[in-house]
This record gives sequence, structure tokens and C-alpha cells, in this order.
Amino acid sequence: MLETEIKILEISEQEMLPRLRQLEAVRHFAGCLQAVYYDTPAKDLSRSRKILRLRFNGAKSMITYKEQLDSATAKKMHETETEVSDFNAARQIITGLGFQPWLDIAKERCSYKLGRVNIEFDKYSGRYASVPEFMEIEGSCEEDVFLYVKKLGLEHYTCRSWSTVEVLQHYGFKVPAF
Repeated sequence: MLETEIKILEISEQEMLPRLRQLEAVRHFAGCLQAVYYDTPAKDLSRSRKILRLRFNGAKSMITYKEQLDSATAKKMHETETEVSDFNAARQIITGLGFQPWLDIAKERCSYKLGRVNIEFDKYSGRYASVPEFMEIEGSCEEDVFLYVKKLGLEHYTCRSWSTVEVLQHYGFKVPAF
């Protein structure tokens, strides 16, 4: 499936809650996520703009493969994702195939459904806890994403097409570039 997303930095769920309620957004997740990103020792995935991620949200684990597509205004990825029953077994399989973890990150996330988009508020924890809370708007196309940027009363110029790594680097963390 095609995933199109933007990030808006330094904006909180509490700040946006009145507007979300007014637009009748539905909260469908609140909890901690742990994500582990993998690559080959030669960085074959990152060199070809691909991602292999294993994520656990406290109730289920997902393995995700993404391929980055070109876009100047939003982060676009072709995404294939499936649930796995055992996070630790999936981790062992991935490393057994020769992939190595290069980023392990935890965050608190609150997710809302609003029309044709998902809105996420993320706050990193642990080593990256100093990164301020930020918002993601994710949909299947740029038109939907930017329509909801406007509906939320936000400005286009505040939108970033950044990856997790680019957000971390923006706040001074030394993380390998994707």
C-alpha cells in the first residue's frame, strides 16, 4: 500500500485536542511503541532507500518493509506490513538472516482517525526523550494529507517530509542517515 505522511514538529496532542474534537476525530490507540530498524552489515537497504522494521505496541507485533518513493513535499513509501505472533522470535529470524539492528526506539503514541487520514502524536522516550512531541498526518495521497493540514488550521510551511532519522538528527542526535 502507498503511505504518504508529513510531520509537524513541536506540536502536542493537548494543543490540538480542541480542533480534533471539533472535527470529530476518533482516538483509536494510545500506548507505547517499540520499533527496531534493521539493515545488512553493508547497509544494502538504506543505500537502496528501503526499510525493514519490527514494531511492538504492547498487544501485537508487526514486521514492515518500506520502499521510499520520490516526493518533494511529503514522505512517500510503498509499505508492506504483516502481524507476527512473537516479537522476540521475529527478531531472532531477522538477525538469523543476517540483518543487524541499527536503531531501537521507543515512543508514546496517540492515534486518531479523521476522515481519510490517520493523525499520530509521538513523544520519544529513553535516549531520545529530549525530542519534543510532534504530529504525523498519514494518508494514501498528498491531496488528502494536505487537505487535513488545512482543516486542522495548520500551515503548509510547517510540514516536514522527514524520516525518524531526520527528526532525530534535527535535534542533534548522531544517527546514521537513511
